[in-house]
Amino acid sequence: MSTKAFEFVARYEALRTDDYLIELDEYRRPSDHAQLMIAHMRVFRWAPSVLRRMIREWRLFRTVCRADIYASPQTDEPK
Repeated sequence: MSTKAFEFVARYEALRTDDYLIELDEYRRPSDHAQLMIAHMRVFRWAPSVLRRMIREWRLFRTVCRADIYASPQTDEPK
C-alpha cells in the first residue's frame, strides 16, 4: 500500500437545481492510480419536496456512477 497522498484531478457537477447543487471531486494517487471521489452538497432551499426530489435524482445518478463516494458534513445541521 502506498503512503503517497492523493492529488486533486477535477471537480464535476453531478446535479444542479434551483434548490441544491451536488459536486464530486476526483482524486488519484499517482503511485498506483487509486481513485477517491468526495461529494459536496449545497442546499439553497430546504423542504420535504426538495428532499424527495434530491433522493430520486441521486438514485438515478448512482445507477450510472457506481464508484465509492465519500461525504462529510461541514456543519452540524440537524436537517
